[in-house]
Amino acid sequence: MNKKLILILSLVCFCLGGFVFAEFSADKTRQGIIKFMNANGMGDKLDEPVSVTQDASGIFRIKDNGSYLVQYVILTPENKSVISPAVSTNLGLKTKRSCDKAVIVTHGWIDKAAGDWPADLAGALAAKVDPNEWMVAYYDWQGGAAVASPIDAAKYSRDIAGPRLAKTFVTLLERGQRLSHVHLIGHSAGAWAVSTAAEIIAKQTGAQIHITLLDAYVPPNWDEKEIAYVPSAKKVYAEHYYTKDITFDVTHTDFTHAHNVDLTDVDMAIKAHEFPYKWYYSTVAGKYRKKDGIYAKQTGDTADGVKYGFERGLEVSAENFQESLSLKKANEAVKIPRKKAKNIFDISSWFKKKKQ
Repeated sequence: MNKKLILILSLVCFCLGGFVFAEFSADKTRQGIIKFMNANGMGDKLDEPVSVTQDASGIFRIKDNGSYLVQYVILTPENKSVISPAVSTNLGLKTKRSCDKAVIVTHGWIDKAAGDWPADLAGALAAKVDPNEWMVAYYDWQGGAAVASPIDAAKYSRDIAGPRLAKTFVTLLERGQRLSHVHLIGHSAGAWAVSTAAEIIAKQTGAQIHITLLDAYVPPNWDEKEIAYVPSAKKVYAEHYYTKDITFDVTHTDFTHAHNVDLTDVDMAIKAHEFPYKWYYSTVAGKYRKKDGIYAKQTGDTADGVKYGFERGLEVSAENFQESLSLKKANEAVKIPRKKAKNIFDISSWFKKKKQ
């Protein structure tokens, strides 16, 4: 029988067991599935590592090879091997000892990083920073994100993807390498991964933390105060950029531990959950991606004299990040107005220039 089919049948048995038996019986069912998988050559699925590769430009791809069904449902986050997996790296991977700062991008529910917007954003960021000072990476946890329910994706993000990212990132550092600053960028359910990872990284390295949340998802009855809460960091700046789209309140929360910014007026008539990461990319690269062509004229990044997006980071300057640290948290969201697009039929500006 096909191994994948055996695995699927095993998982179905587990799910049925969860409905029929009490918690103790469910644990017995879980242990039975683990034993069955080990006995039938599927033990490697239980020990999926986090793999790290590096492209020619020096950008790191961190990939969690785990899955929601195996790592979360069968093994559960209580299993130490799940939250502290083996880290597999390619032979040519290098980290520069001079790098004391890092920026990491990750996705949300159903999404992926490789070949998608997180990789694009990482590329745009890498083009803006000094490679001798900054490590740039994107994190792919597609196996935990590709689930039917966004709540399950958030669970995996918080309990497994975040700890795995932190463990892997710290492993990448060379012995004795100092880390002063980490910027974590997460969309949707990925907000939980970057928040969990930020606390672990801060505790283990002492780095100051910058968290950028893009339309962060908060499941019903979850405590929003857990997002961007990094008590171990001496300095933390968290920001939440959102648009009031069809996901309603679950993705436009004004967070207690973040400076909140509303992009709704900048977005198009039909608001989109994906818009905040497209907008953030445009603040880094100075334009939207070609594949985001319909947003090309959706510009606007300044409110009350403060420029938002990429401009708020240490990647731009120490002065900018220091100003960010002074921005109010738990605020009613600052609304960024949309810049008016130039009207090609308006010749009044042309006459004004001629008079000058």
